Amino acid sequence: MSNKGKHSRAALAARRQALVTECALQRITVAREVHEIMAPVHNLRHKVGGNFAIPVSLAGLVGGLIATRSGRLVPMLTTGLSLWKLGRDGLAAWRQRG
Repeated sequence: MSNKGKHSRAALAARRQALVTECALQRITVAREVHEIMAPVHNLRHKVGGNFAIPVSLAGLVGGLIATRSGRLVPMLTTGLSLWKLGRDGLAAWRQRG
């Protein structure tokens, strides 16, 4: 059986190398695009400060909730918060017991 043509070891190795190079270029392109997309967030973080990132995020979340004023969303969030607190307290009690 002959190893000539597009299925030879050399051809497959060249194809593999071309694919690896193409993937590397795609990773570089995606990294650059993500950096460009995230630039405003990083600028805000530098202006506001690293310690305020979480409060600013929470303020944005609350602002979004107020802006949407969905009739179903707020009760669902309050129920979820209640369940979260119940689970957290139950887990703490279970840990103390054991």
